[in-house]
Amino acid sequence: MVSKKGFIFADGPGYHGAMRPQIFLLTLCIGVSWTCAVWAKAPDPPELAKAGSTPTPMVSVEPTPAATPLRAPQPAPTPLRAPESAPTEAYVPGHAPPKKSDHSGWKSLFDFGVGVPLSAQFPNAYNMGFNVEIGEGYQFTDLFSGWVNVDIASFGSRNDALTGGNSYTLISVALWARYRLIPGALSPYFFAGPGLAYNEIRSNTSNGYSYYTGGLNFPVSGSEIDFLLEGGGGIELGVSKEMTVFLQGKLSYDFLSQNFAGATAADSPFVLLPLQAGVIFGI
Repeated sequence: MVSKKGFIFADGPGYHGAMRPQIFLLTLCIGVSWTCAVWAKAPDPPELAKAGSTPTPMVSVEPTPAATPLRAPQPAPTPLRAPESAPTEAYVPGHAPPKKSDHSGWKSLFDFGVGVPLSAQFPNAYNMGFNVEIGEGYQFTDLFSGWVNVDIASFGSRNDALTGGNSYTLISVALWARYRLIPGALSPYFFAGPGLAYNEIRSNTSNGYSYYTGGLNFPVSGSEIDFLLEGGGGIELGVSKEMTVFLQGKLSYDFLSQNFAGATAADSPFVLLPLQAGVIFGI
């Protein structure tokens, strides 16, 4: 039997498996309840949110910046002051300043050697000479120094017929500019400068006792003062802070007058080559 609502009803005993209206309605209610329960548990998307509901505000969390580590305050640097005098060693910050040098720039020189005449006539009249030199100088820099030197050279007569029995003495005073080539203990150097030369011939025969000298008197036969030029070079070795030894050679040009040169069997100019060994002392 079919009702007007479209449901099928079976009343007869042959239709025990047919759905009755009560069972159908019960089944429908259970399905609706289950669907609603599932729907309620699912979160509503924003576009399907119910009208009048208040959405949960989103809280943004700002990242916490890394804390800057604290540093101990640095002490203000101490300004450096120029030393009153140049130190002998370099100053290293944080260390004790170097001690001042106990030595000034003044130096003394002593040397000795032989004087080799290079003129044409002088070697025929006089023997090879012996010379001694002293000097005082000032070291302006490690390489440059200035000097005042006094040199004494003496030559005995070789041929009395030419010399008249006289010996020859040369006393020179020269101003040198001296320059070392290497700023080390071992260094070559050269020097040059002008000066004055005292030339004297003295008799080898005594004329008696001298009350002035307390000994025998050897009279001076002639003398003259002339202009002098010197230049040379050598090599030195510093053996300590206070002492330097050296070997050197120099050329001395003694500008004798023609008259004095003719009377003494010498030359104009008189050229001399002293070969010397010596020592320099620091003061």
